[in-house]
Amino acid sequence: MSKRIAFAKNFPVKQMSEDIGQAARIGANSGVLICQLTTLTPLSIRSVFKNTPNPAWIPGSSLRGMVRNMAEVLGAGCGRLTDGATAVCTAERTCVVCRVFGYVEKEEGTASKVKFRDSDRIPVKYDRIDVPFERPAPEGVAGWILFPHDDDAKTYDGKEPFVIEETKFRFRVDYLNLDAEEYAIFRFALELKYGAVDLCHKLGFAKAAGFGSCVVRVLGDKARPVWPEIERFLKGASWDTIAKARSYRK
Repeated sequence: MSKRIAFAKNFPVKQMSEDIGQAARIGANSGVLICQLTTLTPLSIRSVFKNTPNPAWIPGSSLRGMVRNMAEVLGAGCGRLTDGATAVCTAERTCVVCRVFGYVEKEEGTASKVKFRDSDRIPVKYDRIDVPFERPAPEGVAGWILFPHDDDAKTYDGKEPFVIEETKFRFRVDYLNLDAEEYAIFRFALELKYGAVDLCHKLGFAKAAGFGSCVVRVLGDKARPVWPEIERFLKGASWDTIAKARSYRK
């Protein structure tokens, strides 16, 4: 059953006059990450997999949306892209998520500081699965919809093509001029790993039915690990719900 995470009311904001943005490149806070996504349950990116291409790939836009969503669920963003949330960011004053991932609002906006490339194209094995199209109504207050990981996602003959468990896709992320808080949020939302915390993402079609669980890891990582600025987001009732829902280790 999907859950609701209440929209953040006291998310961090910053005066854009203090932000370096893309005007100059600061080496310590800029770089490239080579990542690997491993499926834990069958995964379908319907716009790509509907014709069962082989080799297959995951679009950078899907990866970016997955990571941005987790940053928002953690309480680091204004939620301007979600019905019911109050959009408060402007060209002068923005939340962490809008600073990192960018936003456009009428004639205002700021460019993204992170760029997700399409994954490598790899040979895959598909399963044909039938899944319900309806999305169950989540319980709880108005807010972000959180789909829990489910090891027991049912698979059986059907029409929808899914790649199977343990399929591995590699992709690249470039990041530019992230301050300490921005880097902590971006890096944690990418891997969902910090100290003893180790969670999974949900991606693609039929997340509510238990599909699309996956883990992201940075390969050959020489960049800075997640900074302790993330710790303020890893507490409280919302975090307890997130941690319980996305734990994938028995």
